[in-house]
Amino acid sequence: MTEEEKIKRSRFKRNVIAIPYIIFGFIVALLFIFSPDIIWLVTVFGIFMVYNVIAMFIAFLFKYGRTALYLLMMTLLMAGAFALYLYMLLEFH
Repeated sequence: MTEEEKIKRSRFKRNVIAIPYIIFGFIVALLFIFSPDIIWLVTVFGIFMVYNVIAMFIAFLFKYGRTALYLLMMTLLMAGAFALYLYMLLEFH
């Protein structure tokens, strides 16, 4: 792997994984603080789950194998959280 490929991969990780996850964390924290209504959490987790699938597909197209596996794991965890919040919405709302 050349130095240029390493720089591209690190930029991809920073721009597609690190920064959006920090923003997502702030949004979820603000939602928990100011409006703990479950419908907002279901919406945010659903949108971020779709974002994870798209990011995983892009990482797969760029042949970033380890990053694609990491995003696959995060997508599965996000799908689990989305399913949990959706269950809570349908059961208790």
